[in-house]
Amino acid sequence: LGTYMFAHAGFWHLLFNMWGLHIFGQLLERPLGSRRFLILYLLSGLIGGALGDWLFKKTPRGRLIFGIGCGILTFVLRTVKSGAYPEGVSFAILIMNAFTPLINRATRNRVFGHARPKPARA
Repeated sequence: LGTYMFAHAGFWHLLFNMWGLHIFGQLLERPLGSRRFLILYLLSGLIGGALGDWLFKKTPRGRLIFGIGCGILTFVLRTVKSGAYPEGVSFAILIMNAFTPLINRATRNRVFGHARPKPARA
């Protein structure tokens, strides 16, 4: 369950994850302390892994809808009222994550053409 926290898709993925952990980890480790930060890091990874399959988009069509929705929402959030929300990408991702269960339900693969099993004879 927790092994994916340490698996990376390549050099650049590893590099940016390490860079992000270095920058943001220091900000959290100072007030929390090393032990609490380690516990927070590991629990966040375990909980994220456990909920990831349930919460996040799974199908290629779902990913496409998620990406298009994020793009449209980012455009709207950044252009309405002459750029009132420069952090529109973050808001767009949060909003689309709220719709992820509905996107999953709408884009899941359905199986057609299977016959119903015949009832057993006594």
